[in-house]
Amino acid sequence: MYDIIIIGAGPAGMTAAIYARRALKKVLVFEAMAYGGQIINTLDIENYPVEAHISGFDFATKLYNQAKDLGAEFIFEKVFEITDNKETKEV
Repeated sequence: MYDIIIIGAGPAGMTAAIYARRALKKVLVFEAMAYGGQIINTLDIENYPVEAHISGFDFATKLYNQAKDLGAEFIFEKVFEITDNKETKEV
């Protein structure tokens, strides 16, 4: 049982996982492919605070490692269905 389930391990999903873990929530992230989403195809990110230049792959890897280090769990499988059971949701 998880407090929060996030579907998608792009930058937004991994950032959500980081903040949820900092709020002491039990977090699971589903990702159909590899973490990072489209950002991994970016050769140079130069408009992100703290990092003057970083590749999209390195950026995504840092997000992933931070989320994992904080205790977020990742499952690399595609989500096919979400069932609303009123009190709980089943993914």
